[in-house]
Amino acid sequence: MVNQADEWYSSNRPVYEAFSKKIEDLLRDILTSKDIPSHAIEARAKKIDSFKKKAEKGINYDYKEMQDLAGIRIIGLVSTEVEKITEEVRKLFIIDEKLSTDKAKALKNNEVGYHSVHLVGRLTKEREELPEWKPYKGLCFEIQIRTILQHSWAEIEHDRGYKFSGNLPDPIIRKFALIAGLLEIADNEFVSVTQLVEEYSKEVSVETKSGNLKIQLNSTSLEQYLLEKYKAMPGMEAYLKENKASLAVLSKALSEINILRLDQLDKIIPKNFGEVFLNHYKDVKDYGFLSKLIVILYPDLIFKGTNSDEPINITDNAIKFYKNFNINIVDLCKKYKIKVILVDE
Repeated sequence: MVNQADEWYSSNRPVYEAFSKKIEDLLRDILTSKDIPSHAIEARAKKIDSFKKKAEKGINYDYKEMQDLAGIRIIGLVSTEVEKITEEVRKLFIIDEKLSTDKAKALKNNEVGYHSVHLVGRLTKEREELPEWKPYKGLCFEIQIRTILQHSWAEIEHDRGYKFSGNLPDPIIRKFALIAGLLEIADNEFVSVTQLVEEYSKEVSVETKSGNLKIQLNSTSLEQYLLEKYKAMPGMEAYLKENKASLAVLSKALSEINILRLDQLDKIIPKNFGEVFLNHYKDVKDYGFLSKLIVILYPDLIFKGTNSDEPINITDNAIKFYKNFNINIVDLCKKYKIKVILVDE
């Protein structure tokens, strides 16, 4: 029986690899479309050695029905996101509730330990009939969903646990439990901080819309300010969400020149910046809206630490754009000994 199972899985593993990757791609697309962030989405087919060990232990059902031969792991940032991800997974697939578990709910009120949602599922009948999914009709898969802190604890516990033959000594098990408790508290605090940031963002949005700009300048308030000021520019909201790092750079740069509030920033941004930008460029995403704003507000910053051995491509359109704000971008590059290559648009 073991040899037969081993041979079967060795020949069929590529199918489960492709199946798990296809589910991964689907989940990535769905979560992106729903604007649900995740730290990582990983797909894998069970390793042949792992399958063999399980078979050797004795499988009391058809090995072809093993639920975890195709596995997907989704690592969220905080527990509220894990809840949203779990909800979307349940909408997409047929979930076997008897075989699925929420490890956190299995713990008693006075217990701490492993937190993770394990869902065993199958494709819906509608999806099974689609040509690209037909090869995987009837196959099971397991999806694990947990936060990044829960994942860290699970990986360490799993790795160290296998350093011993059999169970770990009681004192070590207790230490792992204590760490799990600390991480659960940290997870809860991260949820609280996330909610505070969201509330603050909403407050800033309300204030900026009402015209009150006497607000501390930071990356969050800067995002809301730019979103309100340039809301007519296509794709601005999505662009700002995708460029948090650039917002942080600009916020820090402005503090260096003592621009500490939004009203101070509003005074130094050229009134026609948005109009000029749209006259020269199609959209904010592909043409560096924030980087151009940084050059105009703090010209020296954009070239700090730039490797002079790497040339910068500059188009005639860019030269004309900066000229509207009395900036000679070519001369600015020469000042910092940056090589310039003039290119056609």
